Amino acid sequence: MSTTTRNELPALTGLRGIAALWVFLYHTRLLTQEIHHGALDGLSMISAAGYLGVDLFFVLSGFVIAYHYADLELHRSLRNFGDYLWKRVARIYPAHVAALILFAVSLVVYRTEGDLSFLALLRSLTLTQAWELAGSSSWNPVAWSVSCEFAAYLLFP
Repeated sequence: MSTTTRNELPALTGLRGIAALWVFLYHTRLLTQEIHHGALDGLSMISAAGYLGVDLFFVLSGFVIAYHYADLELHRSLRNFGDYLWKRVARIYPAHVAALILFAVSLVVYRTEGDLSFLALLRSLTLTQAWELAGSSSWNPVAWSVSCEFAAYLLFP
């Protein structure tokens, strides 16, 4: 694989961070609304639209990955593709597994409706839980985006 590297794009990295924070606010909006007693203040309005941060994050991430790997011919050899895939999965998998463990531990206190079968756990561990048209809530439901990101990594080259 070529050793050509491109310069970092700090402005886009910062914008991706803002998108991730926006998604985080969306997922914590119920807590935020309780703190503000349901008032429609600025933070509540911003957090209510935080689902749009996923789209922004995906578009920016896709651009950054395409920018970084533009000169590398990932489709030309299994080794190039393997190196690329290893680097991509190494970025997302440790955090995914940590979140999955936290979700499993939280089941001791909080009950959830969803598919908590062994097969659903395997799909979560293999990052394939969102690879069906009629998605169902399963282990760590918010990890659907990581599953979609993994699918994009496989399709990218």
